[in-house]
Order: sequence, then C-alpha cells, then structure tokens
Amino acid sequence: ERSAFRPRGRIGKYELVTPLGSGGMAQVMVARTVGPAGVSRLVALKRILPHLAREEVMVEQFLDEAKLGLKLTHPNLVTFFDFGQVAGGNYFITMELLRGVDFDHLIYAPPGKLEPSVAAGVLVQALEGLHAAHELKAEDGHPLGLVHRDLSPHNLMVGFDGQVKVLDFGVAKMRNARTVTLPGIVKGKPLYMSPEQATAERVDRRSDLFSVGLLLYEAVVGARAFDRGNDTLTMMGIVNDPLIRPPGVPNPVWEIIARALSKRPEDRYRTAAEFAADLREKLSPESPTELGRLVVQRFPRQLDEYARWDKLAEEWSKNTPA
Repeated sequence: ERSAFRPRGRIGKYELVTPLGSGGMAQVMVARTVGPAGVSRLVALKRILPHLAREEVMVEQFLDEAKLGLKLTHPNLVTFFDFGQVAGGNYFITMELLRGVDFDHLIYAPPGKLEPSVAAGVLVQALEGLHAAHELKAEDGHPLGLVHRDLSPHNLMVGFDGQVKVLDFGVAKMRNARTVTLPGIVKGKPLYMSPEQATAERVDRRSDLFSVGLLLYEAVVGARAFDRGNDTLTMMGIVNDPLIRPPGVPNPVWEIIARALSKRPEDRYRTAAEFAADLREKLSPESPTELGRLVVQRFPRQLDEYARWDKLAEEWSKNTPA
C-alpha cells in the first residue's frame, strides 16, 4: 500500500520508503534522498536480492547493468542517477521514479486492444530510445553493439505525461560484455524473442526490432502473435510458423508488422529509426500530450495513488530532519 509511507532503514545516503516490486534477481524500493536545504527527491532504488548478493555471475550482471545504465542518456530511456555499494557488500542502483503504467496495462485495459495511432505513439518513442541505445559507442569511439534482448510490454512504461520509457537493460548484450551467455543458453522472454534469439544464434539490433513488431501486433490485435501456450512451442512457432493476418487489421498496419516480423533479419527494418519513420509516415502516431491524456483517463486510481504518495512524501520531508 503506497499510503504506508514511512522510512524502512537506509542504504548509503538513501532512506528506504516502501517496496515497489521484486523480480527474480533484484528488489526495487522507493527511496528518498535529501539534498541541501532539506530538498528531497524520490527515486527508485534497485538492489540484488540478499540471497543472490554473493553469487558472482549475478553481481557481474548487476554491475554491467549499472555501468550501462549510466551511459544511456535519452528522454525515452530510464535515467540512472547513482550506483554504489553498502557496508555489507551489496550493490545498489538508483534511477528516476517513473509515474505511469506499463504498456501491458494499456493494451489490455478495456476494450483490450489499441487503436493503431495509439500503439504507434507508444512505439515510436520506444524506438527512439532503442535507437539511442543501439547507437551507443564506447570511449574509443567504436560501437558497443548493444541489444536489449528482453523487450516486452512490461518493459515499456507509458507516463501520465505521455512520455514512454524503455526499461530493464538487465540482460542486454554488448559487443565486449564481461558476462557472456554460454552457447545454447537463451536469455529473454520466449513470447517476445526473435527467431535468431530463440535458436541461440548471434543477435544484433534487428532482433530488438522483431520484438517491437511483436509488441505492435499484440497492441492492435489484442493477442500475441506466436503464443502457443508454453515456452518451447512458442519459440518453435516464432522460428518456423508463418505469420497469419488476423481479420480487421488495416493494410498499412499489416505491412509494417509483416516487415518487422520477417524471419530473416535482412528482410526487417535496418534500424529502430527507420522503423519509427515508417510508423510516423503510415499510422499518424498520437502525440505525447494525447497519450498522456489517454493514460490519465484510463487509470485515474493509479494517478490518485501517485499524487497521494508525493503529498505524503512532502509532509514527511517537513517533519524529518535533513
């Protein structure tokens, strides 16, 4: 319950406020930092789950995510603020605290699918963020060759201000990444993999574009393109099954989906920027202002919770010594 707003200990200079979520590897908390003159800011603080904090592979992956996150600067990528280590040895990352809903919530809010212009409005922004990540260079000027590898509706956040953020580069792959995936080990969510990812072959940025094609299909159809009920059959479907056009999908939308979901990478869009340009040209994407209005309209309860959260944090700040 977000209204139960009270300190739950500290990590470094951050006061832990309330849990935000937990995954298989890490826990995310709302935290508060106090600056000069008592000015405070709420952030999202991510730390490795305690029972994994001494597992070297997990720590290396977390460190890679932190180093990468601090390099990624774009309005459509989540902003990383800080990275550190506490006395017990565990690492943490702090990043901006996002206010909105994930793309999955937006897709499946009644009536259960989106108008193409709304889906395009979300995905154009996501593609802009991805393009920045794909183009990222190392200090020596060489491309990092970054691939997200884990895109899903849960990893896109649509803000109440209409701003879209791509989240969770936790299993992203860099050209010279320290944590190397062993042959035959597949990382990512099977429902949103590319054929080359599902067969554990080499992936590049076009793998992410296939995943975005799956997101576009799901958003406008209200169902997943290759969902076969279990991971193995789904991955087999992605690799082998032809793409079936559902009734009622307009021609311009289908042309974009079909190109993005080509089995062969060379038949897809070459870059995220090219994919975004096609969405703009053919689908008249909703503007961030229009998207924000839609999210506010469809999710009033969540908006009220965030407003109450901010108010409680402000009151708490007044009563807490800096």
